[in-house]
Amino acid sequence: MKYIHSLLICSVLLLSPLMVMAQAPESSPLATVNAASKDVCACLEWPYQAMRDSMGEVREAQVNGNFSQIQSVQNKLLTIIQSAESCISSLTAKYPAIDQSTILQEKVLEKVEGQCPSPI
Repeated sequence: MKYIHSLLICSVLLLSPLMVMAQAPESSPLATVNAASKDVCACLEWPYQAMRDSMGEVREAQVNGNFSQIQSVQNKLLTIIQSAESCISSLTAKYPAIDQSTILQEKVLEKVEGQCPSPI
């Protein structure tokens, strides 16, 4: 009986690392940063394109001296910025570790700047 008990303990001790390795791995901070930066870029894709388009409208309005058009574009840009902020703020629930770590936030921002730089 002692032999069987010892054999079971040895089996558990030998197999437990294998069982842990077989479980789904936790996301590494790097993988989380990469995923978050892709999501942020997805949030910024439409606003960045809209900003590029709007900057052309502003230049044209400035050349023509059309201040009402400049005001209209400014209002449009505010709406675009609010949309981007809303999308990005929704990511805090998806990535709570990043939301709680300024170091990870900085890493995400570095990746975002490289992957989808601001049009301005």
